[in-house]
Amino acid sequence: SDGSWDVGLSFSYSSETPYFYQLYDLFYSSNSEGKREMHEGDEFGLDINWGIHPLHNNLTNSGMFLMWDVSALHNNRSNTLTSASEGTFLHTGPVLVLYKESAMFRAEYKFAAYEKIDAVGNSKGDIFQVGIGFAF
Repeated sequence: SDGSWDVGLSFSYSSETPYFYQLYDLFYSSNSEGKREMHEGDEFGLDINWGIHPLHNNLTNSGMFLMWDVSALHNNRSNTLTSASEGTFLHTGPVLVLYKESAMFRAEYKFAAYEKIDAVGNSKGDIFQVGIGFAF
């Protein structure tokens, strides 16, 4: 929205056994000033997922993951009113993943465990997300 070139860096680790899944992702995003001299604030965060793999059918290549997600995010202050998420946020909650062959369905509900809003910002509140994905 501000015409800037932004850059990000992420360090991730994940592993999976037939029964357990874990993911750790540490990330940083630098938002530069754009043509309109707007700086929407840099972001720093950590995502953690722990889960079990209670169901898998080799014949149909289908199954389910049940996970717990922890997401921490800090957005630096910006010099524009278009950034609606200045502050520090911690969300956590359950995740359900169903898959069959190359299709995947994911639903998650995360509640706001901690929110500290800086300056002019909006509370993120509880988060519910649903997604569908395909692998080729």
